[in-house]
Amino acid sequence: MDMAEGRHAGQWLRHPVLGDPSFDAFEHAPGNPIYRGRAPREWSVNGFLFEDPQGGGLFAYVGRYPQGYACGPGVARSDCVVLRSRDDGKTWEEIGPVFAGDFTFAGDAVGANNTPDVSVVFADGRYHMAYDWGQDTATWASAFNPKGNDDGGIGYAWSERPEGPFHRHPVPVFRNSTHRSPVPGKYLRLYASTLLRRAHDWLLLTLTDSGPHFAWGLYALTAQEPEGPWSAPRLVQSLEGDGFHPALMEFFPAFAHEGQVYSPATSVALNRNFQCLWRSPLEQAHEPEAWVLHQHGSLWHAADREDEHHGLWGQTFSGQVSREGELRVLFPGRDRQGNGTIGLATRTWAKPRRERGFVLNGCAGPSLTLLRRAHGDFHLRCRATVRGTARLLWGWNGVLGPDRHGSDATLHPLARTNYRALEWRADGWSLIEVDANGGERHVANGPWPQDASEREIQLDVSGTGCVRLACEGVEIWTGDLTVATGSVGWLVEPDTHLAVEAFVISGCSERALTRWHLLDAFLATGVNSDWWEMRDDAGSPGGQVAVCRNAGGRIKWNFTGTGIRWHAPRGPGQGRVRVKIDGTVRGEIDLQADALLPAEAVYVCDDLSDGGHALVIEAISGRLASGGLEVIGA
Repeated sequence: MDMAEGRHAGQWLRHPVLGDPSFDAFEHAPGNPIYRGRAPREWSVNGFLFEDPQGGGLFAYVGRYPQGYACGPGVARSDCVVLRSRDDGKTWEEIGPVFAGDFTFAGDAVGANNTPDVSVVFADGRYHMAYDWGQDTATWASAFNPKGNDDGGIGYAWSERPEGPFHRHPVPVFRNSTHRSPVPGKYLRLYASTLLRRAHDWLLLTLTDSGPHFAWGLYALTAQEPEGPWSAPRLVQSLEGDGFHPALMEFFPAFAHEGQVYSPATSVALNRNFQCLWRSPLEQAHEPEAWVLHQHGSLWHAADREDEHHGLWGQTFSGQVSREGELRVLFPGRDRQGNGTIGLATRTWAKPRRERGFVLNGCAGPSLTLLRRAHGDFHLRCRATVRGTARLLWGWNGVLGPDRHGSDATLHPLARTNYRALEWRADGWSLIEVDANGGERHVANGPWPQDASEREIQLDVSGTGCVRLACEGVEIWTGDLTVATGSVGWLVEPDTHLAVEAFVISGCSERALTRWHLLDAFLATGVNSDWWEMRDDAGSPGGQVAVCRNAGGRIKWNFTGTGIRWHAPRGPGQGRVRVKIDGTVRGEIDLQADALLPAEAVYVCDDLSDGGHALVIEAISGRLASGGLEVIGA
C-alpha cells in the first residue's frame, strides 16, 4: 500500500502538538506575502478576506499588533489596516487604518482604540463590521484578568464602502467586564469575532480563551439588528463536552457557504501546523448540538518559504468560496525575522486533499507522525524531498504527548526515544539507534550516491534485524540493527520541510499499541494544572501520575483507535470514578485503597470502531487520580 496516496491519509497519526502530515491541496500564491509587519506593529498576524459584491475587488483587513502582542502605556496601539486589490489579488495597495482618530464609547472615561481584528459582511445596502476593542490603558494584567481595571470586548461599525470610513456604534456589542462564563472561572475573555447575516437575524461567532487552563472555545451571539441588542453569549464549541475535540485550537475567522458556516481553527502548539474545520447549518449555528467536526487535519501546510517560516501563525486562515467553486484564503504567518506576514492561497472547494503526496513541517518545533499499524519485517520504497533534517523511523516504541500543559507545547522528550532511524539530510544520511532513555548510537553514515533535491530510497528490515538500505537502486549499506516491532513514521526537526510523494510499504503488520503521557489529557480537558499534584510512577505510560489536590475532578482524552487501556493509581483519599466513552457511561471503578499503590491498567476497552473517540473520567467521590493511556490502533 502506498501511504502517500490521499485515500490513506487516515492511516497516519495527526495531533495538535505532534503535528500533521497534511494532504491538503492548497496552492500558495507566488506573489506572497501581500503584507509584512513593520515597526511599531511588527506582528501582522491576523486577517480577514472580503470580496466586494457591489463594486468588485478584493479587500484584506489586516490585524496589526506590536511584537509579542505588547500593549499598554508607551506601546503602539494595535490596529487594523485595509488593503485593496483591483486585479483579483495580483497586486495590492494599502489604503490605511480602518478607524481614523480616537474614539471613546458613550459613558466611558477612557478611549477604546486598540482595534486589531475585524470581519466584514455586506447586507441591506451597507458594509457591516464586527471588531475587537481594548481600552487605551489596557495591559495584559489589567484587561485580560477578571479582576482587572480595564475593559475590552466586541464592537460594531458600518460604512457605505468596503474601504471605509467605518463609523463606530457608540455602545459596544459586548464588554468582557460583564461576562459570566458558563464554566465558572474559565472562559472569561471574548475576542476575534465573525459577523454573519442570517435569514431573519444576525450572528456573531466569537473566540474565547481561559488563561491558565489553556483552553479555547467559540461563543455565539444573536441579534435582530447588527447594532444590537445582542443575546448573552452561548458556548457552542469547546473542550467541555464528552465528544472528540482536539485541544489548543483557536477559531477565527469563520465563513459561510451554501447554507453552512465553517469555522477553521489552528493549534497554538509550538509548531503551528495542525488545523481542523468545524461546520454547522448557518441558521442553527447558535446551538451547540448543530456543530460537527468536518475535517480533522490535512487542512493546511506551510510552503517552504521564508515568509511562512513559523507556519500558520495567529488565529487561522480567512476563506471565501467563489461562484466557480474555488476556496480562496488569506492566511497569517511569521517570517524568519519573526515579523508577521499575510499571504494568499487557493484550492478547489470540492477537493480538499490531493490524490498523492503529503507535507510534514518542522516550523519552530519538531513534528512526529506514525503509521497506525506496527511493523517488524517489512520492505519500504519512499520518494521524498527534504530541506533540513528528517528521520525515517521504524521500531518506534516511545511515549507520545506534549512536553507541557500550555501554548507553545512541543514533543515530550519520551516521544524521541526507543526507535531506529534513517536520518535524511541534503548532505548525506546516517543510520541511528535510540534507546529507551534517548541515548543515540550512530551505526553508519555517508553521502548520497548523487546530488538531487528528490530521492527515492529502499529500506528492507527483516525479522532477524538485518537492514538493507539503497538509494535510487544503489545499495549503500547492509548490516544488523536491534530487532524491534513498532511504529514506522517520520520525525522532522525544526526548520525542516518534508514532502513525501511515495511511501509504499509491504510486509506483515499488526495493530499498534501507542502509549500517551497524561499531559495529553491535561490539554484535552483544559485543566488548571495548579489543581493537580504530579508524581513519578513507573506503572504509568510516561512514568508519571496526577492526583487532584481537592475532592472531585474530571479528565478527558482524545484518541484515534479501536480501544484503550487507562492506567491509574489507587490510594487513600481517592474514590469512585465514572468512565464514559463518546458520552456513553461504560462503568464505574473504585480507586480507593488504604495504601498508595502503583498505577496499573484499571479500565480496558477494545470494542470501538476505528476513528476519533473521547474518554472521560469523572470523580463520583474522593479525589480523581490518573496515569497515562494506551491506545490500540487500526
